[in-house]
Amino acid sequence: MKRLLTVLFFMFFLFTIYHDITKGSLPSKPEDHTKTIDNTISYIEWRVQPGDTVLSIYEHLAKDSHHTVAIEKIITDFETLNPTVNAANIQIGQVYKIPIYED
Repeated sequence: MKRLLTVLFFMFFLFTIYHDITKGSLPSKPEDHTKTIDNTISYIEWRVQPGDTVLSIYEHLAKDSHHTVAIEKIITDFETLNPTVNAANIQIGQVYKIPIYED
């Protein structure tokens, strides 16, 4: 029994390595498909709740969207919309402009 479990574990290990090499486990950097009109960024105002981060708020707003946006672009657009705020230092209870991207 021990030998069977060892063989199964080893096969699973080899499969995960194969999958990592052929398909990868991390998504590649997505292309930028956002549309801007007159260099403006679409946004929604959001009051920060405990545990919120810029990325978690964006993911909540884009949960039904199949559109992917690079993390760097989300943070850059957030800081453009909120010029006096660092994306890593948002405060609970404050209202910020969160970028949204159309499909």
